[in-house]
Amino acid sequence: MNRQREIHNSGENNSERSFKPEIEQIQRELVKRNNLVNGMVYLEVTRGADTGRDFAFPKGVKPTLIMFTSVKDIINAPSAKTGIGVITVPDLRWARRDIKSVALLAQVAPRLSPTQMVSALRTSERQLVALAKALVSDARLVIMDEPSASMTDGEIDFLFKAIEELKAGGKSIIYITHRLDEVIEIAAEEALGAIGAASLSIERWMS
Repeated sequence: MNRQREIHNSGENNSERSFKPEIEQIQRELVKRNNLVNGMVYLEVTRGADTGRDFAFPKGVKPTLIMFTSVKDIINAPSAKTGIGVITVPDLRWARRDIKSVALLAQVAPRLSPTQMVSALRTSERQLVALAKALVSDARLVIMDEPSASMTDGEIDFLFKAIEELKAGGKSIIYITHRLDEVIEIAAEEALGAIGAASLSIERWMS
């Protein structure tokens, strides 16, 4: 049975440290434990993972190394005798930087295209684009001033879902609105106020 081993780096000046000797040692140990004679050692390095799901990738996350063995008759494989053909294709990844924007817009404005000019969007659509930017920002506090005033019911649904994403990502939100039904729906805590001789002030915060 193949064994998989996962290691995390120590986080100490990793840009200048080489992990090659450690990786080679793990490879030898995997081959030994699995009695691998003909086969391969799969290796994958990722930038690491956070405990939650947030578009803004957190700081201080340690890379992850995953390795496992796989039995494969490389010597007697048909391709070893006949050879294999390969082709190269242009790398379009940098030309498709809009792919990330597509994923972000899908959370708040699935009908919008990343190729559209913001200047040509309706006010409510511009607000949704700004909300998508907030999802990947490092800001810990997001202030929304009457965000739903010009939105349709469908857009408001996406707005509330995005707010839940922001809250789940540890961001604080100040939501300013005259629609108290929205406050009741999305707020964990409220701050109410009125201008005049008689005013009510309940200082509570959304979490």
